[in-house]
Amino acid sequence: MVSLAVLRAANALLIPTPPSTVDFASTAHFLRMVVEVLEVLEQHGLGPRGYHFLRVVATKVDEAKSAHTQIREMMQAVFGADMLGASLLDSAEIDNANVQLRTVYELTGVGTKTHERCRNNLDRLNGEIELLIRKAWPSHRPELRRLGLG
Repeated sequence: MVSLAVLRAANALLIPTPPSTVDFASTAHFLRMVVEVLEVLEQHGLGPRGYHFLRVVATKVDEAKSAHTQIREMMQAVFGADMLGASLLDSAEIDNANVQLRTVYELTGVGTKTHERCRNNLDRLNGEIELLIRKAWPSHRPELRRLGLG
């Protein structure tokens, strides 16, 4: 019931998918299930008002592993425009932040190249997500159009 309520209440979906064949297949199965559930909800007059966006984001990506690169390319081919351009790269800095129950942005006293690379990756990914959210807000559309982003 909670999943149904979430699908109905959500106005956007962001689906994290690690680059493994099992996770890729699981995401494809999840999306088929979502379509089926939304059809049933719609039949009962309970369908969502529509999603502003639905995007798949590759997570835990290690660009040094050729398998990750190949699966990421396969995901891009299958999901196309429904996949974010940026990926969440695997980083020890994320693990370090998790141990402290913090985000990478909350870590203090850091100046390492690892931290900087991680922050740059997160900034790219979060910037892409922020733009999708801002496009969904009518109050932001004129400004985004002015900037050539709308």
